[in-house]
Amino acid sequence: MISDASAKEECFVYITPPGAMTFVTAGKFVLETDRTGTPFGRFVYGKSYLEHPNAVPIDPVELKLGKSTYRTRTLKGVFGALRDAGPDYWGRRVIEKHANKVQLGELDYLLSSPDDRAGALGFGLNATPPAPLKQFNKTLDLEKLQGL
Repeated sequence: MISDASAKEECFVYITPPGAMTFVTAGKFVLETDRTGTPFGRFVYGKSYLEHPNAVPIDPVELKLGKSTYRTRTLKGVFGALRDAGPDYWGRRVIEKHANKVQLGELDYLLSSPDDRAGALGFGLNATPPAPLKQFNKTLDLEKLQGL
């Protein structure tokens, strides 16, 4: 779903932990704009993820595992690891073309890109990760590659 820019947007961040084949919810990302128009982001890990036996940090430097709420103003308020999981320049143009808009918000790009992204991350609007629906890069069949 493509949204119009607003002062506060949020999404859940999903991750595929080591040894798993499906997403679990890692935490929540909130992107806001302050009174001066400067974007800033906040991220917090979910309690259930922190208790997960295979929990790993999304970024061992910037987003260490813990109960803290992390904040950033760099990269338009999007943490580096989250931005890396988003589309590149060309991917952004493709998403814009499908949305019939010239430019979208940062969360729109994350929410609209496929699930084959860097860091084994995904993004969504619900606390529970959705079942994989998108058919992407069929050459990257993990089970098939592991069997080789």
